[in-house]
Amino acid sequence: MRRPLQVSATVLAVAAVVLFLAIGPFGHSDSFAFGDVQKAIGATKSMTYRFVIINGDDDPIVIRAWRLGPDRSRFEGSDGEVQVVNVKDEAMMRVLRVNRTALIESLYPSPEFSKMMDDSFARFRNLPEKASRRIGEREYKGRKVIEFLVKLDDRDYTVTVDSQTKLPVRMEFATEKLAATGRRHRVLFTDFVFDSPLDESLFALTPPPGYRVERRPLPKSEAAARDDSSLVVSPETGIGSAQFGMTEEQIVQALGKPDRSGTTESTMPPQTRTGRFSKPQTYVSTELDYASRGFQLSVSSKFRIGQSEYPGYGLLSIRVFNQVDQVPTFRDFQGRTREGIRLGATPDDVLKVYGEPDSKMQNGSFRGLSYLKRGWSFEFRHGKLAAINVNSPYPADTLRSRRVYAKQSVPAVRK
Repeated sequence: MRRPLQVSATVLAVAAVVLFLAIGPFGHSDSFAFGDVQKAIGATKSMTYRFVIINGDDDPIVIRAWRLGPDRSRFEGSDGEVQVVNVKDEAMMRVLRVNRTALIESLYPSPEFSKMMDDSFARFRNLPEKASRRIGEREYKGRKVIEFLVKLDDRDYTVTVDSQTKLPVRMEFATEKLAATGRRHRVLFTDFVFDSPLDESLFALTPPPGYRVERRPLPKSEAAARDDSSLVVSPETGIGSAQFGMTEEQIVQALGKPDRSGTTESTMPPQTRTGRFSKPQTYVSTELDYASRGFQLSVSSKFRIGQSEYPGYGLLSIRVFNQVDQVPTFRDFQGRTREGIRLGATPDDVLKVYGEPDSKMQNGSFRGLSYLKRGWSFEFRHGKLAAINVNSPYPADTLRSRRVYAKQSVPAVRK
């Protein structure tokens, strides 16, 4: 459940940020005082809105949002998930209707996240005038509005602004073929209400009656305060003294105990028609979550073919990240790649070091550079490196054979 939870929560959190990054930077116009628009939005104390995301023929994703000041937010998704972020209480809560669970996680003190929350009200002066173009005027629900075409992350958003209040009433991006997926894509923001009274209970971290509660406080260990600035990740080796191919026990010896860990199993049925294998195969993987240090590890524990069991391939993949990539229940990764690239680098920084990638991806504020043959995948958000995926280029059987060497060479972790 861990990864789906992260993805869903990230969608909700990022969507709120994307909205306010998008509606702010209008520039100036001779016939409309956009400086007044900026001041009007920046002066609001609360806001609610609704947004819909449509991908191809998939069911629309509908989310309702409430914001109170720069430190409290609430999102309710059409899938029944609720996310509440309360910076004042230094925690966030996810309510999952599908399994009637409320997950309450403590937040790391983060000036970056606090600034991001605050910028959702005040970040309206960052793009130049050429980023927007006036389309025209019309009537919308009985009031006069002015529409503008706003360029944001290579997407053209149509932003509709009330001519009297100088506040947005609608925002839309639509394309018949999204470059990243080749599918029809639409994002629509509506039902804006500014400065309406919002009850504090909307942002309370109180689980619904009858829900199972899971609490995840910040790790109270030396790991949370450890200086990892010299920690190196590399496809040729691994992360620090934890090498690709190591077992879970060897990794813990090298890096220390993770904050959390979980095991998952996936079974593939026989595929006699393709000739690949005639018996079901079950793969057992362990996720080692070092959230307090900004990285997660995936370990192949074992696998079964029919009734026969075989040892797994050990450490297979590494993901390092910062709080822009993950919600702020994680600490930023402080280390670097073997070549000196750290989180926060630009795409140009990575291209200068690694050259042209095998593939590129651009989707809104997200950009990806993949060097799959070499084991690297770099993820950028808003022009800054937010996460790195590292995979060993060695075949899995080679990794398993390296365990003996790894067991002999790994130093014990410092206590």
